[in-house]
Amino acid sequence: MRNQWELARIVVKDFGPIAKANIVLKPLTIFFGKNNTGKTYMGYLAWYLANREYLARLRANIFHSTEFNAVSKKIEHIIKSLNPLQHSKRFPLKQFKYAGHFGFSPKVLVSRTDLYKLFNFPMNYRKILIEYYPPFKVEIGIRIMETISSQESLLERTFPPNSSNVPKNLIPVMGFGKVQKDQHTSKKNSLAVGVNESIKPFEFEVVVFRKKDKYNRYYACITVRSSVLRDDKTIKEIARGLLREVSTVHIRQIFRNSIFIPASKSGFILVSKHLASQLVVRALSGSSIFIEDEDIAVSRYSEESDLNLPSPIVDFIRKDPAFSDSYSDKPTAYFRSIWRFLENELIKGHLEYNRILNTIRYRPFLDKNVSLPLQYSSSLVDEASPLLLYLKYSRFVEPKTLLIIEEPEAHLHPDAQRVLARALVKLVNRGVYVVLITHSPYILQQINNNIKLYYLKKAGKEKELKEFLKNHGWEKDEILDPSKVAPYLFDNNEGYTKIRELEIFRDEGISSEAFYYTIIELLKETEELTELLSGSSERGNGEEYDPEDS
Repeated sequence: MRNQWELARIVVKDFGPIAKANIVLKPLTIFFGKNNTGKTYMGYLAWYLANREYLARLRANIFHSTEFNAVSKKIEHIIKSLNPLQHSKRFPLKQFKYAGHFGFSPKVLVSRTDLYKLFNFPMNYRKILIEYYPPFKVEIGIRIMETISSQESLLERTFPPNSSNVPKNLIPVMGFGKVQKDQHTSKKNSLAVGVNESIKPFEFEVVVFRKKDKYNRYYACITVRSSVLRDDKTIKEIARGLLREVSTVHIRQIFRNSIFIPASKSGFILVSKHLASQLVVRALSGSSIFIEDEDIAVSRYSEESDLNLPSPIVDFIRKDPAFSDSYSDKPTAYFRSIWRFLENELIKGHLEYNRILNTIRYRPFLDKNVSLPLQYSSSLVDEASPLLLYLKYSRFVEPKTLLIIEEPEAHLHPDAQRVLARALVKLVNRGVYVVLITHSPYILQQINNNIKLYYLKKAGKEKELKEFLKNHGWEKDEILDPSKVAPYLFDNNEGYTKIRELEIFRDEGISSEAFYYTIIELLKETEELTELLSGSSERGNGEEYDPEDS
């Protein structure tokens, strides 16, 4: 049975060091493993599948799949075989007759061109598949009219959204249509959603609504002229258009956008004011403009600068306050409790942004008269500043944003790592999706403690839970449901990487396998050296050690 928190699946074969992988993203996905095992590569793919700018390319790939063709054929059959007498089920909009339903889980096969665009480098692989969860279901209602005038058009009366035309439990999400042949130009004109100008009568139109309380339940209202039902080409156009557009809407319902915070974040932040936006785009991402021809795209690499960076890194730089106008002097309210927690418990001070001067300064609690630029602040403040800026001053992070953080433990003391892990759990419980790429056993254990809070609550020990939270200064938003967590180990013991999901044990949390053998080996070495030091020695008797003797 599929977990309700599953968001998307990434299937990989022979991609860089990764032999195979089947990863399901959840609200908190964690990548563990040694260096050079492909964790960052998978982080880039996670960024790609949720990125708003790449959605058009993803949509183009969706309708090349075998599943897409099979489902579109089913939609064609539903439209052509319409017989209202066969169906007793009622459709939410009374003027439409229920005709049938279909389900679909959008899948994307990543092409060489897509991967080149993502990495700005010609990467080799055998297969990369992305699938979005959960599958959506669409119920189809059909209305047959000989003339579909502008006054009778549901599409015209719904966009912009007009609540008087729509049942209260439905939200209009998209629509498209085609008007009849123009007698003067002999051309067929497509209708763009939201056009308010006077138009000619429709040949067909499709309006799709989503159920308010279920983002994967849709209702498609198809209005056609009777002659269209005998036109296989037009019916195919309707079916493929419907499936393609609902797939796009559905992906946007799952993910709003993606952000990648790289391990080298502080370096980019400190030099950002010395770069110009156009310089970043041209010098670091010269190949980011989409190239249709794969051979040209790959051959262009030799002509590009060696400074080309992967698109997630370029996107991170573009989101810096030096280049983006998506920041405000006024702190955001939605994440106030979390950025205040980070300021109070992590950096022990305020991070302040001045939009007019475009400056970021740090004011420590210990001395309120001090105001430091980031380059004169501690490495802790530098490392924490990107996340804090996003949460406190930007519009980049919202519920359903996929936030990928690479090595969040960098430059942080174990105490600080624990605070950051707690803040990320708070973010997950506020609706943000997080992917962690980490080598930290402290972050692992802290997350396990947050999971144990859930087991404590599940066991009915409300009194003990309340006392623990009070004694440790924790909040209820730090209780982590393990069904929201997907931990993966990148294992390269055989010379190539296999990715497997780690078990989450009841009352314990995520398996410590990622660090267990390293810790055991270290303890064995320590015990052996301790025994050697405590054993008898020819140099005993208090003699001073002389290096020349060795």
